[in-house]
Order: sequence, then structure tokens, then C-alpha cells
Amino acid sequence: MHDIDALRAELDTLNESLVELIARRQEVVRSIGKAKLRSDRPTRDFAREREVLDATRAHARRLGVRPDLAAELMSALIRG
Repeated sequence: MHDIDALRAELDTLNESLVELIARRQEVVRSIGKAKLRSDRPTRDFAREREVLDATRAHARRLGVRPDLAAELMSALIRG
């Protein structure tokens, strides 16, 4: 049972890290949005979003993660 407790503790740490990364990503997205507004650029860049999703799928494949799962998570982050 001790091994399960240790693994669960590690999983809890990973979960917290994921949320921290999401929060940091949102900060960067807000900064990009502000910069785009200052330079009169559209806030949505569909070509860039497609690049991000394609790169996410490719990276997931390399890591043995389901590409559709990774892309779905990233899509949710993109949509905000």
C-alpha cells in the first residue's frame, strides 16, 4: 500500500504542476492579447491556432500520448 500512497502523492504534485502551467500559459496569452491590441492586430489567429494544434499532436505522438486527447486539451485552453 505504501507504493500506492507514494504514487498518489507524486500524481498530486503533477496535477498541481499542470494547473500552475495552465495559469502561466493564461498569463502569457493575456500579454499576447494586450500586445496585439496595441498593434491593431486581430486577437484571433486561426493559422497560429492550427500550428499549435498540429505541433501538439506531433509532440503527443512522440511521447506516446493520444494525439486526440492532447489536441482536445489544447483546444480547450485556446478557447479559454
